[in-house]
Amino acid sequence: MSKGLEILSQLSGTAGGPAYDAMFVNASLQGHQEADQIHGSDAQAGGDPALRRAAAGAMPRIRPHLSQLAQMQAAMDGRG
Repeated sequence: MSKGLEILSQLSGTAGGPAYDAMFVNASLQGHQEADQIHGSDAQAGGDPALRRAAAGAMPRIRPHLSQLAQMQAAMDGRG
């Protein structure tokens, strides 16, 4: 099972509330961290100029989400 499907399965099996919220934020943060790494790498060293432009264009959207999700996670952990 792919990581995304595994996360969806876990979320669908969890009742709403703090446990679900924490799982959702953690999964979202992990996904955005992976997207940041992939797009950052492609923006710097992608073999296709169109790929580099697309990846570079995605970065300004990914980075603010990473920051917001990290803040949400910290607040949920009592650190925010």
